[in-house]
Amino acid sequence: MNKKTVGLCSEKERWEMKASENMRGRVMLVWQNIDSPFFTDEEKGEAIRHVLDLATHNGIKKADILKACEYLWNKVFEVEK
Repeated sequence: MNKKTVGLCSEKERWEMKASENMRGRVMLVWQNIDSPFFTDEEKGEAIRHVLDLATHNGIKKADILKACEYLWNKVFEVEK
């Protein structure tokens, strides 16, 4: 959204866009730190769902996708070490 478009929005629409941007930022923070114990399973699931719903995955690092796969794998299967 460019500055001209933002200028045409109502205050409520600007607030909703800012809230949406903050949520996306939070989701991507969780996604990039999927193995962190500081985020809940629900937050991690939301982040994974968000990434799955993206139109393209060009901006998603392979390492982050593999960490998410490992996280899901460990949730489903008990891994012997």
